[in-house]
Amino acid sequence: MPKAIIKLGKLHARNATTKQLFGGMLYLGDIKRVMAFPKRVLQDKSWLKTMQSRVGMIGGRIKTKFDEILSTSTEH
Repeated sequence: MPKAIIKLGKLHARNATTKQLFGGMLYLGDIKRVMAFPKRVLQDKSWLKTMQSRVGMIGGRIKTKFDEILSTSTEH
């Protein structure tokens, strides 16, 4: 990675091996990112109605993404 060389240079470890830099590594597995509105947002019916009206006026990808997040939020 381009910035890694600069950072390693500051550590005086520009040519260090991975073994020299790390004592171990934790692998968490595949991470799934879920975008969802918090429950308190879903409970605010006035906010939801206003936002649905606004994204309806804009349309396109913004409305699609909002609807997707809203759908995901109500599933959880």
